Amino acid sequence: MNEFGSTTKRMEDEYEDGSEIGYIDRAAESTLEQHRKVLEEFERKREARGILLPTDDVQVRKELRKRQVPVTLFGEDAYDRRERLRLILALELEKAEKESDETQVIPEGPKLGDDKQTETFYTEGTARLRAARKEICLHSLKCARERVSQEKRRVRALKAFSEQRNDMDDEDFSLAHSWQEKRKEFIKSAQFMSVLSSQFGDERPLTGIRFAPTHQILATCSWSGVIRLWNVSDCNEVGVLRGHSERVSSIAFSPHVSSSYLLASASADNNVRLWSIDCDNYSLTKTTVLRGHSARVTSVEYHPLGKYLATASFDHTWRLWDVETRKELLVQEGHSKPLYKVSFQVDGSLAISAGADCGARLWDLRTGRSIASFLGHGKPILTVDCSPDGYHFATGSEDHSIRIWDIRKKRCVYTIPAHSALVSHVEFHKNGHFLLSSSFDNSCKLWSTQGWVLIKALIDHEDKVMCCNSTSDGQYIASCCFDRTWKLWGVENWAQEKEEGEEAPLLLNGMEDERMEISH
Repeated sequence: MNEFGSTTKRMEDEYEDGSEIGYIDRAAESTLEQHRKVLEEFERKREARGILLPTDDVQVRKELRKRQVPVTLFGEDAYDRRERLRLILALELEKAEKESDETQVIPEGPKLGDDKQTETFYTEGTARLRAARKEICLHSLKCARERVSQEKRRVRALKAFSEQRNDMDDEDFSLAHSWQEKRKEFIKSAQFMSVLSSQFGDERPLTGIRFAPTHQILATCSWSGVIRLWNVSDCNEVGVLRGHSERVSSIAFSPHVSSSYLLASASADNNVRLWSIDCDNYSLTKTTVLRGHSARVTSVEYHPLGKYLATASFDHTWRLWDVETRKELLVQEGHSKPLYKVSFQVDGSLAISAGADCGARLWDLRTGRSIASFLGHGKPILTVDCSPDGYHFATGSEDHSIRIWDIRKKRCVYTIPAHSALVSHVEFHKNGHFLLSSSFDNSCKLWSTQGWVLIKALIDHEDKVMCCNSTSDGQYIASCCFDRTWKLWGVENWAQEKEEGEEAPLLLNGMEDERMEISH
């Protein structure tokens, strides 16, 4: 036998002994086994997320007791207990499927967590919640009908206006021309926007700022737990609201004003307060505390009706309150981590919640169902706001970006690399011409809603910008900062600047060419 033949024979002997190839096979089998276990665990968790569970902690305890497992573990809260039940049900489901494959016998009767079940678990709502949903439904249908009709008319008029058609009636021409002129006027004025006033707001960092519906006053809140009222005309303090024992994280004015302003505030003391403020002398007439959250409340927002209030919290839930009766109507779970923001769609039929789980959820207030989940941000979502068009909303995240989402397509349609630090606040203006954002990169920015082009950057702050807000006419913008100051932005001597602006080249022409045909 030649040398080559002896070498081949020796290799075959080694393979038969399993000294080399056997080791490789065992290593490969071990790796494949690890991958198989990881995939099984991933599949088990995926199936567990689809299991319907009762939201009431009492019912969760009953289900655990029924399965003869500990009702509660050391350091376990209601959410952890619910997730433990979810995992137990997933294991039961997996075991039942294996037994079914072996015996070819279908288990008798549906079980909790079985995807073949015909019964869905619901927590029964109160009569007040049923009445509120009916009222929201009727209001949203009316608003949606008017919004869609106006939008169709505006789009038709703009199309005819751009094509210079002769068959346009005077009313459509006036509508298209008016909308174009208002947008041009705002973009021109934005080029000259600067700081009109800068005020020291509190002894500790400011966290929120909001204009009242009448634009006569604005309110600021801070880590000191104090809310201060300011006169917009001279930027002087006109009132102080004290009541929270911890820092205040968010404030919101009711959209409707009668003889008094109604202001809501959310705090780290787990409470929400409603303040009634006299419109004439800005004195406090009444205050009410809403208790229910078990962790710090991060956001408060009024429903467009003005009768309901939504709050988001670190207890992983958002809640709906009746402002008139001061009663809690709804406790909504669904997020796996703390919530930072909840916002209402312009018609009032939908709510959008977002938080530290890097996702946003869309809720139908008329039925209580979760319609869709929106995933895409790489870090927690800190802020969310809905567009006046009714089908877009924006989210700002710690990943420094703003994402524009389409509710109809259920996906992100545009990503704005907006800031060089986390985005602390986003807000659509009521006229739909621009999106306002603030960031920890010490700036506020205005973005055109046609093409998402930058209109103006407001960069006079010396520290992190915590929040911003604009008046409904777009004349003023207010922003508050971590350095305990707030600033009022606007255009000084607008008539003179307008004449100069007509000769200056603007971004307008470039923006007018942009349309809503946006891509990733």
